[in-house]
Amino acid sequence: MRNQINLKQNSVYEFQLKELSGFIRPRGHYHGLTLFAKRQRITRPGACTLNLEHYCARGDGSGRFVPRDKCQTHYEIGKDSLSIHFEETDQWKVKSTLTYQLHPDDCIDVTFDFAFSQSCERFEAFIASYFYERQIPFLHIGEEWLQPHIEQGEQLFFTRDDSGSELVADGRWEWLRNNNLFANDDGRKYSLPVIVALNQETQHALIQMIEFSKCPAISVNTFAYAQDFSLIGEDVSAGERISARTRILYREVTDLDAVIQWYEEWDTGS
Repeated sequence: MRNQINLKQNSVYEFQLKELSGFIRPRGHYHGLTLFAKRQRITRPGACTLNLEHYCARGDGSGRFVPRDKCQTHYEIGKDSLSIHFEETDQWKVKSTLTYQLHPDDCIDVTFDFAFSQSCERFEAFIASYFYERQIPFLHIGEEWLQPHIEQGEQLFFTRDDSGSELVADGRWEWLRNNNLFANDDGRKYSLPVIVALNQETQHALIQMIEFSKCPAISVNTFAYAQDFSLIGEDVSAGERISARTRILYREVTDLDAVIQWYEEWDTGS
């Protein structure tokens, strides 16, 4: 079945792939994907999957939550795609574009593009996905698949390397404590930047993946049961533009190691 995007009066763009369906919300507090599979919810009602949420940087502080109601936002539709553009504001000091490209085989590619008008030290964008099922996903950590134990109120990070661990520890997440929440680095390194939300009854999974070179950390929390990616994690210069590719797959998964092959076929530079 060829995927379709239809504009509705409430500015939600619906699509139907094979077994994966849903809509893209280009405006509102949560922007991004709301997903269903076989008419069953994947995304938590009112929230989104692969939602651009925060950015962090040393010295200049953080952009906490995209100021959706204050940004000048516009969007455009291409062939089986939709792009959302967030203009720079005093609270969100980077021009940001999200592009969703739909494929008929239950695959969605999402590109996050950032254009910088000023230099930032260790810029990190934070991407969150909110799921209907409140469960811990599978991660590929230390060359094995596991569902990590996460304390209540904890945002638990698994970094790519020691440089990623420095970001978790440099104070950029201390603001969580204002809400009685906290961030920790698990200490173990991820093997692949992949998060697998597996329904063990149906043996179907929603798989999220990101380019290895653009992902300093993956993380999961228990206060929202969100599954999250950190993007970039580098010094950036005024006038620079950086993009990071992510992908969603909905697949039957009887052997988690099949996910490794799907990832390596996609991110050939990993």
